[in-house]
Amino acid sequence: IHECDLDKLKEYGLTLADFKESLSRKYDAVILCVSHREFKLLDIKGLLKPTSVLYDVKGFLPKDELLDGRL
Repeated sequence: IHECDLDKLKEYGLTLADFKESLSRKYDAVILCVSHREFKLLDIKGLLKPTSVLYDVKGFLPKDELLDGRL
């Protein structure tokens, strides 16, 4: 993590989750705000609860994979 990113995490009171551990959990909301190729390999829908919201800020996912559309 870049030093600037650490400052932002502290400023907003955020902590990073262990990546592998986070994949075994379900979330109320998932926000895709970067379009790294590695995320294409993830089962993003598998991270969501039945009533979750998925925000695809970058238009990363194909339109046919989105439940609610794009911002």
